[in-house]
Amino acid sequence: MDITDIIALSCVVKYYIYDIALIVFALRIIVRIRKKKPLVNWERYKQKGWNINSDRLKKMLELGYLICILLFYVGIAYEFAAATILDLPQVLTGSYYNEIGVVDGVTQRYLTIQTKDERILNIKIYGNTYKEYKEGDKVHVLYYEHIPGGFAY
Repeated sequence: MDITDIIALSCVVKYYIYDIALIVFALRIIVRIRKKKPLVNWERYKQKGWNINSDRLKKMLELGYLICILLFYVGIAYEFAAATILDLPQVLTGSYYNEIGVVDGVTQRYLTIQTKDERILNIKIYGNTYKEYKEGDKVHVLYYEHIPGGFAY
């Protein structure tokens, strides 16, 4: 395992930490629903002077809160969990996609690369190495298929 593998693994580990946090918070919500505990701490709002007495209004607010949480979790799961699960075999074996191409554009933390077989790659570059490249530079890129980001050399 060389330094490239160590750096790549450390950058990818954050996505797996996000997955674990997502699971923990989702389980916490599921437990609260199963125990029929309210999702919102109404006592805290009562102390702030918000006196909500209507049970129907409380249920509607909790339903809106639950819908927001579900949309947030679905978005996070789509962004992080799906990518990390699909790329887990590559991460465990330490294999990357290798591409050699020409830099087509440099934007904030992203390199647009045109490969030999005319494919266009838009890859988020870990570290500050993206600042070194200019259009027309030949570059060697290592990246995972689904996890956003990679390394340029």
